[in-house]
Amino acid sequence: MLQTYPYPTPTFHSLPWATSRPDAFAWQWAVIDAVCDLYGVTEARLKGRGRTQDITVPRQVAMSALRDLSGMSYAKIGAVFGRDHTTAIHACARFPGTSAPVEQAKRRARQLVEGGA
Repeated sequence: MLQTYPYPTPTFHSLPWATSRPDAFAWQWAVIDAVCDLYGVTEARLKGRGRTQDITVPRQVAMSALRDLSGMSYAKIGAVFGRDHTTAIHACARFPGTSAPVEQAKRRARQLVEGGA
């Protein structure tokens, strides 16, 4: 079930790492929640070591959507998922920001961040 974003959005200066956009932290959790909801996987599996297609596709979609929405670096996106920056580069190449699965994930994440259902 898609719900509103339950965590307070931190201010830019309260983040432990600097990004080019102050809403990167909020996008990170919104994208993960949206992709988990869309694909029916848990956050633990999304961030886990699994390499089967049923989990790699959602993970790659999440990485690509996170890159488009937050502007985070590949290294930071890789760190969110416990992966190397090259994995994030591959995910963004495989699922460009204009592909249908990424657009759907971005739409759901925007709903979570903006508080709509």
